[in-house]
Amino acid sequence: MFGNDYEWSVNVVQKYLNNSNTEAYVLPVVPNFTPVVDFAFVRQNCDAILLSASASTFGWWAAYLAGPAKRIYYNAIFSKPNGVENEMNAADVFPPSWISLNMPADYKLPPSV
Repeated sequence: MFGNDYEWSVNVVQKYLNNSNTEAYVLPVVPNFTPVVDFAFVRQNCDAILLSASASTFGWWAAYLAGPAKRIYYNAIFSKPNGVENEMNAADVFPPSWISLNMPADYKLPPSV
């Protein structure tokens, strides 16, 4: 898992993936990598993609270019209230194979079970 919020990504892995059979790694963003390098990395090394900021064009393209065999999850709440949510239809933006999640802007990870 990698993204702009390293701490959030670490928390997701620790709380949800450490006790599973899923092999998960958290990678910090490397500022001098170009978007092309990031896209290639995702395509070659990621089996699933979680778009927590679904309105991010970079994230959308990273997920799209990852390839059709990847599991892609996106945040169904893709804008703040009174933002573009009234101007966008999710069916026009996200391919039908992508899985919708509901993660509000103030989303906090629930405590571990």
